[in-house]
Amino acid sequence: MNIARKTRNLIGALVAAATLTLAPMAQAVDFRGGGAITDFTGCSAQGWSGAAFVRARFRLADGASNGLNNLSLFMPDGTINLAIDDPLADTRTWRRSYGNATFYEWGNWDPRPRVRFRQVTPIGGATVAEATDLLLRIRVRGFNWMPACEVMIVLALHRE
Repeated sequence: MNIARKTRNLIGALVAAATLTLAPMAQAVDFRGGGAITDFTGCSAQGWSGAAFVRARFRLADGASNGLNNLSLFMPDGTINLAIDDPLADTRTWRRSYGNATFYEWGNWDPRPRVRFRQVTPIGGATVAEATDLLLRIRVRGFNWMPACEVMIVLALHRE
């Protein structure tokens, strides 16, 4: 095998590797921003009250490979993650989602939380996938392992 053939094979392998690793990132739609967790009801057992200010990342579901919208909330002492089924729209019905948190240790929320989108406002686009900015109000029941705890998550996000 001569040097030219080895070089062509190496370049082909590098292009294939780059295509495989970069393709999912190109399809992902991420929004980043911040907001607050407010309106705590039945959450005093863990000391939640008032407002907890958060930084947030929201990754839209990719219908081809992943039907879950992923919301990550970052606080000084831990993180909360919610995986919420599509569609992303205002609704009066509660939907089961998947939740986990890391404060002192990582754990899945059990029972699984229920969520209800109270406001989904895309700005700068006709749909959420086309929007440059996004306003969300999400009601969560069963917050942070507490079945009776309900909160409102209010976020202002910008597309990355």
